Amino acid sequence: LKRIFDALVLSIFPVVNAFMIGCFVTFIYTIIGVFLFAERSPAYFGTFNNALYTLFTLIVSGYWPSDELGSIDEGGEMDLTSFFFLFSFVAIVLWTCLQVIVAVLLDN
Repeated sequence: LKRIFDALVLSIFPVVNAFMIGCFVTFIYTIIGVFLFAERSPAYFGTFNNALYTLFTLIVSGYWPSDELGSIDEGGEMDLTSFFFLFSFVAIVLWTCLQVIVAVLLDN
């Protein structure tokens, strides 16, 4: 039990650093999302807080804001901007940054 506790204490600062990098990337994507989608979807990306909540919900629960920000528009054409924005966010934050946090925990 002492070894587990010592490993957790030693990994606090690296985990916080990795978490801060994930937050920084999320904030950058939030700003880009407000810039790109504020007029199209004000409920999800109208303000910084709404966009941050939308991206946080996407990471935590897998909720995809498809009703207003779908990747296929009315004419059946694929909107590559929203698709690549949301897919790259999931790929970078969920598949990369969170894996770094797990790797740091397992390393210690």
